[in-house]
Amino acid sequence: MSAMPARPPVQPHPESADVPKPLGSLSASLLARKGDARPAMRPLALGTATVVPVEDDAALVTSVTLATARRIARESATRTRTGKAAFTLRLDSDRHVRLRLASAMTRHSSQHLVTLALDAFLQNLPEVDALVAQLPVTRAPK
Repeated sequence: MSAMPARPPVQPHPESADVPKPLGSLSASLLARKGDARPAMRPLALGTATVVPVEDDAALVTSVTLATARRIARESATRTRTGKAAFTLRLDSDRHVRLRLASAMTRHSSQHLVTLALDAFLQNLPEVDALVAQLPVTRAPK
């Protein structure tokens, strides 16, 4: 077995050798006495809520074709075999902060809060229940 030749040492780039790196510094405003530390959180720029009129979307609801209903039922049955379905929820940073703060204040998980909000929203949409009734029964009730 032959020995591998030694590698030459890595030389710094000639232009970067002359440029000093900036040093971080601790100022009095960054230091805290023991027990006096507070979270370093920026103040939230929360504006006032404004009321926006909403159009009636009930006219937009249409019946689902039988093929679409079967496809949805098939996909739903596949997901419910495990008991739960997962999806990704993308939030802007303001909503994310509000959700995390609400979660901390209520001592409920963010998922629980979002599930409660979704349930409340779906109760106000009887059209969804009408569409669900069109789905073929492919799963056993819980």
